[in-house]
Amino acid sequence: MPSPRNTLLALLCLALVGTTALCWYQFRELAGLRVTISENAALTALANSRISDLESQVAAKSRPAASPTAADANTPDSPPPGGFRGGRWQNRAEAFRKLTSSPEFQKLQQIRTEGGIESRYASLFKQLQLPPEALQQFKALLAEKQSAIQDVLASARAEGMFGPDNRAAVRSMVQQTQAQVDANIQQTIGDSAFAQYQQYEQTLPQQAAVSELAQRLSYTATPLTSDQSQQLVNILSSTASQTQAARLDGRAMMSLAVGAPVPAAPVSSAAIQQAQGILSADQLSALQQLQSEQQAQHQMQQMMRQAFQGNTGGQGTAAPTPTPAATTSGSNGGG
Repeated sequence: MPSPRNTLLALLCLALVGTTALCWYQFRELAGLRVTISENAALTALANSRISDLESQVAAKSRPAASPTAADANTPDSPPPGGFRGGRWQNRAEAFRKLTSSPEFQKLQQIRTEGGIESRYASLFKQLQLPPEALQQFKALLAEKQSAIQDVLASARAEGMFGPDNRAAVRSMVQQTQAQVDANIQQTIGDSAFAQYQQYEQTLPQQAAVSELAQRLSYTATPLTSDQSQQLVNILSSTASQTQAARLDGRAMMSLAVGAPVPAAPVSSAAIQQAQGILSADQLSALQQLQSEQQAQHQMQQMMRQAFQGNTGGQGTAAPTPTPAATTSGSNGGG
């Protein structure tokens, strides 16, 4: 029979083990919260910086042309005409630049970049069947490509190259950077695999739309098959207009640069018509529902844009909104 002393020691040991486990769990929870707070702060700063750009553009368009006065020159933080606080937003943008250049933030960004690459290119990795060493080099180059694009955008922003007037120049800079990294990728994985990689990247918006449809059908009696998914990707790609394809490519490029999900391609009426040959009635109905939702969101964006223009010295009243039947671009491809 165990003595009271041994029993007490056993209870103390159990309590110590339990306390240690609880402390470890709380430590991991705290670490996770810190990462989440850091990411949210960075995203908030980025949003504030973007708002600053938009406010500056609107202010420049709304106020009459006039030479700056001495008082304006001596008070850089004073609100310009229209009530916009340029100095305050500039300070926030500078704080954001310092944050993103810190080693702690860059380490977190690297973790996020690697995770995004694993998720976004998993299907391509499966198709290519590269040797382990080549696969790791390929992943590293994809991360390098994303970081290089971010550096180009940050440099352009620091030099004041934002807005419609500089869009073409910035796009050219990004394309040159992409071409340099792509050359290294081609040398690493070979010509055949590189051609598959290019095709994969060019259809990322279409893949996003098909992936959304596949999720909606995954629990039904008629889920999408792999062959149907690939055919539907080809249909969405072939039915997109040249202008729409260029817009989708630009948005996909920006999404890849910041590690965000690639916007889904819009479902056009031509795509619906061609999809009738490969989809069942239930599957086609789900695709039509996705198209209707895209059109509804696109019209909402137009209404909000028109309302904003009306409140900033643009049009006095919002223009009539086109009917869903006349709209063929979705929320991620139109506008």
